[in-house]
This record gives sequence, structure tokens and C-alpha cells, in this order.
Amino acid sequence: MTESTRRDPRVGDLLAEHQELMRKIADICAFRGDVCELGVGPKCIEMADRVTDIRRLLEHHFAVEEDGGYMGNVLAIAPQFTEQATELCAQHAAFLQTLDDLEASLRTPESDVCTSVCGDFDTFISDLQAHEHRENNLIQQAFNQDDGAGD
Repeated sequence: MTESTRRDPRVGDLLAEHQELMRKIADICAFRGDVCELGVGPKCIEMADRVTDIRRLLEHHFAVEEDGGYMGNVLAIAPQFTEQATELCAQHAAFLQTLDDLEASLRTPESDVCTSVCGDFDTFISDLQAHEHRENNLIQQAFNQDDGAGD
């Protein structure tokens, strides 16, 4: 692998995008504390709006990966990661569906629904962070691998 491939700016772009995504998720997690404390009312609606925003961001993020974006770049130089990349991409639809379900629950006017969503949201965040971490590791492994040239 050449030095220029190892320093491919696309890796930096992807990692920066992942960091931005995690920052926005950290923001919604902080707000989630208010929602879980206060329960029903305007905070639940605002949380639903924030979940919708995160969903839009993730949908775009996932589409870029699936349409040959960063994952395409990874597989072009490291096809041995195809199975892992395929597995990660297959999780995208479930993440988006979970956000749809959370958003719908938050807009339900029942008194206990808003606070019951908190545990589901925490599970979603944990799963998403693990997913993004796996993607980051895959990308870093692909771009930092040594092909043995010059040995």
C-alpha cells in the first residue's frame, strides 16, 4: 500500500462525519435526560422532532455508505472486508426503523409512553455507537493495512 493511500483524505472525511454524528447523538442524549425526568408534554414532542432530525442524518449517512461511498473506497483497496461491510450495511434499515418507532411512540399522548421510550432510546444509542465503532475500525484497518510491498 502506498503512503498516499494510507493518508487518503476520504478516511479523514468519514471519521469526521462519524464524529459529527456522535456529537449530535450526544446532544440528543443530554436532552433525553429532561424528557425522561419530566415525562409527557412539550419535551416529548421536542424529543420526537430531534429523533426525526437524527433519522434524516442517519438516512443520508447510511445512503452514502451503501451507494459505494466510503465503504466502496474501503472495499476497493481491501476486498477481504466485504463480508464485514455487508453485515454492517444490512443493519442500517433496522436502525432507521427503530428511530421511526421511537418517534411515533414519543408523539403518542399516553402518559407513560414518553418515559418508557427512554430505555428503548438508550438501547438504540448503544447499538448505534457499537455499529459506528465497528465501521471506524473496519475503515482504519483497510487503510492502514500493509500489503507487504517492498518486503
